[in-house]
Amino acid sequence: MALLRRNPDMTVTTLEDGTFVVDPSTQAIFYLDTLAGGVWTALAEPMSAADLEALLLDAFPDRPRDTIIADLTALLRSMTERGLLLTSSD
Repeated sequence: MALLRRNPDMTVTTLEDGTFVVDPSTQAIFYLDTLAGGVWTALAEPMSAADLEALLLDAFPDRPRDTIIADLTALLRSMTERGLLLTSSD
């Protein structure tokens, strides 16, 4: 099972209303909303997508399971495509 981890090359600033991640190589700035910021925080240590899913399902028991899984899948894909997250094979 592949583990996801933060890209250590990114610069991060967390404010009250969100988290900003800067890619120093491109100067691209990414805004992470509450969910994305929570995933970023959870990935302080490498974790599998399945473990992140379980964490979110526990944190939001009133939200539909399918919605959580779909949102997390889209978020992880986006963060990986943008280089914010790396996998154990990177």
